[in-house]
Amino acid sequence: MDPGWYKAHVLPLLANARVAAVSRTVLGRIPGLGELVAGDASRIAPAYLNHLASAIAASEERSRMYCGRLAGIAVFDLIDPIDSGWVDRFLIQSRLRERLSWVRGITQTLRASDQQAKDSTWDRWLHRYLERRAHSNPIPLDAMESGVMSEWALVLQSHYADIVDLLLVGPPPTVKGEMFYYRLHEAAVLDEAPAVTARFLTALHSQENGNSIWDWEEIHSMVARLIELNPAELTLRPLC
Repeated sequence: MDPGWYKAHVLPLLANARVAAVSRTVLGRIPGLGELVAGDASRIAPAYLNHLASAIAASEERSRMYCGRLAGIAVFDLIDPIDSGWVDRFLIQSRLRERLSWVRGITQTLRASDQQAKDSTWDRWLHRYLERRAHSNPIPLDAMESGVMSEWALVLQSHYADIVDLLLVGPPPTVKGEMFYYRLHEAAVLDEAPAVTARFLTALHSQENGNSIWDWEEIHSMVARLIELNPAELTLRPLC
């Protein structure tokens, strides 16, 4: 899509509350917003947020698509989503469903990105975002949000310890039924950060009831390796 045409024809529609019905159609059909030239997000994100209420009232799929667009803007545009204020507005006005979808959108976008884009996102705003959310700024962090953010520790492995430390400041993450332990095991981060991983596993396990865990083998393997590395690790006791 030509950015000039987008500015001239689409943004006016999105910014006009009287054409909300048209904007909902546009939101569902415009691909690749994150690939637009730097600077457009100063108008795109606020325009999208004008119709957050419509996304909240929409179907699961349309809400997910809406949040995925915002995730693309946050990752790829050079404008800081925290400094510009739009991410705080989104967090305050959205429901948990939208916040979870937005985090998953960030995860999917980063997973498909090269290392340079991953590091840039972390350095520009994602590190500060986690710090702020860990301290309930602008709103408290929900355990389910923390759970889906746990994927960031695996996608951004060079910042694994920092991400886990920040997640454990807030409520213990819940990853029920997500096969997260399998992916944590496959990421092979345990030997590099055994103490952090021990605390991470203990926090995750505190939210489980055992009924929705399908990756017990990977949990047992990680705990056994952690005991082998440091049998005196106190945080492992609840897992033994």
